[in-house]
Amino acid sequence: SDVCSSDLAQVEAQIANIDAQITRCQMKVKSALANNQRPIAMSHLRSRRALDEVLAKRVASSEQLSAVIRSIDQAKGDVEILEAYELGSSTLSTILKNPLLSLERINQTTDSLAEAMASQEEVDAAVRAVGGVTAGVDEDELENELRTLVEEEEKAQIRADQKISEQRSLEVKAREDAKKEEARENAEQKAREDAEKESKEEPAERGSLEPQQLRVEAMDRTKQEERPGEWEERYASAQQRQQEEKQRAEVERLRKDERRLAAD
Repeated sequence: SDVCSSDLAQVEAQIANIDAQITRCQMKVKSALANNQRPIAMSHLRSRRALDEVLAKRVASSEQLSAVIRSIDQAKGDVEILEAYELGSSTLSTILKNPLLSLERINQTTDSLAEAMASQEEVDAAVRAVGGVTAGVDEDELENELRTLVEEEEKAQIRADQKISEQRSLEVKAREDAKKEEARENAEQKAREDAEKESKEEPAERGSLEPQQLRVEAMDRTKQEERPGEWEERYASAQQRQQEEKQRAEVERLRKDERRLAAD
């Protein structure tokens, strides 16, 4: 096989060399025809045809050598397979000669195994029958404990969902209150700006008013500043801010509880 492989490699090298020579001859034929050198082109063409014949023979030899190598490899494989068959047959025959594999010994062993299995089943049934008297209570207790754990888990989940819902409601209310507070502050800021603007315009208007009219306007402003409901409004506003602070504190507490529950 090694010799054939070496010969095949040489033939393939020759095929590559001949193929290169044919390519060169073809190029020379085209060049001679382009230069109007017909006799030279004919000479190169004859050389190319001779090389074609040699190439065909080398290709045939290469195919034949490849077939021989394949046959040799197949024969080697067949020999190895037959050797494996012989080894397996010999090993199996040796094992089958073991006294333990005699028909009488096999029947005796299987009968003994069947008796042992039957005895084991009887023992297992007896143990289960004895254990069943006391196991019933344990099973009931386990079932009750499992049911209790499931109920506690469901209640804990419900409480957690309720806290999350309450937290979200408080957050929504806190945002709404914050918007109201912002609107109120904007209104107060607008009122202060309007008052400052009026106070700047008032001196110019006073110059054209009579002293008696100025006194009347001053009295009207004093009455407006001392209206009865002013302190009640301030108190209500302070109470509202205090309530908002409590709500914010409650939201923060719920968030901490939620994080603690998640950690548990």
